[in-house]
Amino acid sequence: MPLPIADFEENGAAVLEGLIGPDEVQALIAEIESLLLREPALPPHAFRDAARKVPRIAVLAKSRVLNDLAENALGSPVRLIQAIYFDKTPESNWKVAWHQDLAVPAALKAEASGFGPWSLKEGIPYVQPPAEALGRMVIIRLHLDDCGPENGPLRVLAGSHSWGRLRDEDVAATVSGKEGVACTVGAGGAVLMKPLTLHASSSALKPGHRRVVHLEYATGDLAPSLDWFKARPS
Repeated sequence: MPLPIADFEENGAAVLEGLIGPDEVQALIAEIESLLLREPALPPHAFRDAARKVPRIAVLAKSRVLNDLAENALGSPVRLIQAIYFDKTPESNWKVAWHQDLAVPAALKAEASGFGPWSLKEGIPYVQPPAEALGRMVIIRLHLDDCGPENGPLRVLAGSHSWGRLRDEDVAATVSGKEGVACTVGAGGAVLMKPLTLHASSSALKPGHRRVVHLEYATGDLAPSLDWFKARPS
């Protein structure tokens, strides 16, 4: 079943091909590889705060093609609140169970009604906000490699974003017996997704690079006493 952008609001996810060209893809890969060589302690399969660590990611995140895509999805101006780099390799060929993306990065930890629990990831405070705040977010997962059925692609349950914020035990019952839609996409393409859309991924059958730049955009304020994390330098 395809996931066209025209049905994004209904499905909670969409696949878009050819957002950036091969030259830009290779330039991103080169800058990421250079960073990993300079900082060998950095995990090569995943790191957060990627827009600060890789300047080209920061530039790409505010480019017209991606920024406009996020603004069109949310219907108002957006800010980048998170950038993560993933690479599913033979050495790190993980799988992820069905879940929703419930924790968001905040500028600092502060008490706010309906927010919690809190956690700390790579020095950044994360909190689970009410569903209303999650509804003002959109995720763009930009692929730097071709991702076919054997590369452990993201799978989504179309329409599941409309079911609200689910408890872990409810997720297990809801997804029982369901396969979901595999979001296969070519290098330079992306998966557009709402945080509350249930998603998972299997280990790659043919492990190789499956490099993804995961960008999260939000609109409005996180809460009166809380601000979103600033994911890119000024």
